[in-house]
Amino acid sequence: MVKKLAAGALAAGVLARPWTRIVVRDAPTGFLEQTVSYRVAQDKLPELRRFGRSVSADAEAGELAVRGDSEEFNILCLNLADDIAVGRRTAPQAREFYERTVTETVSGRSSPYLQRLLFEVPAPQDEPLPLP
Repeated sequence: MVKKLAAGALAAGVLARPWTRIVVRDAPTGFLEQTVSYRVAQDKLPELRRFGRSVSADAEAGELAVRGDSEEFNILCLNLADDIAVGRRTAPQAREFYERTVTETVSGRSSPYLQRLLFEVPAPQDEPLPLP
């Protein structure tokens, strides 16, 4: 069931895998925040922060979150965050890949990085809470 939000309203809930939490903020400053279970090694946290792109890691909770204006670009950011966390890319390389992928998407091309998470997401520890 989809519930229409009043202007400026906030909806949050816990949904099916791979997401452990999704937060939707309506206009005028709309955003979509999506969270997955993901443990980032402490030594990779500074590089992940350098990447930016509204990606944040909560080492204590074992979560990786991203805030953007579309699920497609959130998935891109999470895939790039994984690349950084496992050492496949540096933050500058990930930012360059992000910019190139966005440009290609605008001109009609696609990338697997936009279509689905390219890493395994562990099941959440707790049972999901119902949507409000």
